[in-house]
Amino acid sequence: MYSRETTIDYSVALRWADGDRALLAELVEVFVQDCPRRIAELEEAVNSGQADLIRRVAHSLKGMVSVFGADRAKSLSQTME
Repeated sequence: MYSRETTIDYSVALRWADGDRALLAELVEVFVQDCPRRIAELEEAVNSGQADLIRRVAHSLKGMVSVFGADRAKSLSQTME
């Protein structure tokens, strides 16, 4: 079952940014801007059966969500990868 609910771990995200809240805000902004494009690429790759592209995009998403400690999203990305 697909759920849009994603839990992030703020302490993990802040560690990724070395405690720099401004940097974390920038990372969030980049994620918010880039994620929809990545999801669209992943959907297209799945629909067209492009396994190599699925792996590459899923790997990219895994890295992106890891920054935020989003373990469920990371696990799903890893499964797709």
